[in-house]
Amino acid sequence: MRKVSPGDTVTVSGLTGTVENLSIRTIRLRAGDGAVHIVPFSAVTSITNNSRGVGNAAVSVNVTYKEDTDRVGDILKEIAADMRKEPTFRHLIRSDLELWGVDKVDGSMASIVGQIPCTDSGRWPVQREFNRRMKRRFQECGIEIAAPSQTILMQVPAPADVAADAMPRRAAG
Repeated sequence: MRKVSPGDTVTVSGLTGTVENLSIRTIRLRAGDGAVHIVPFSAVTSITNNSRGVGNAAVSVNVTYKEDTDRVGDILKEIAADMRKEPTFRHLIRSDLELWGVDKVDGSMASIVGQIPCTDSGRWPVQREFNRRMKRRFQECGIEIAAPSQTILMQVPAPADVAADAMPRRAAG
């Protein structure tokens, strides 16, 4: 049974890359940025192989609280269905968008999650293209993507807490 072979995309000891070479002592990975990682097998406790025929494109979007999440879900399904019809993506997408639903709600947003079942080589191109189309479609439909919220707390000392000698003084004249 094949475990890892040259050409596979793997994560070994926290490093991800394409296997360039396997020797009796090491595994050589080429990272996406071009760096080469040489990992001794003695340092390997687990290997995650992303080249086993399956790779799911993650779908995750935060929309503002006011948005109709059913409408958003329908639009996401349409985008994936349109992509499946195109020759560029037809062979990369294994089935329809699996929309899991609303994952989280707070006072400012709703998180909608799911996945598009893909081939191992289709995961990243499908995910990037889906995200591009989602952004454009949301703009066309007036759907607002939630901005990350930030709360800043400031403590301002009360006048009684200010030291007497810190108060402005009048010059002696």
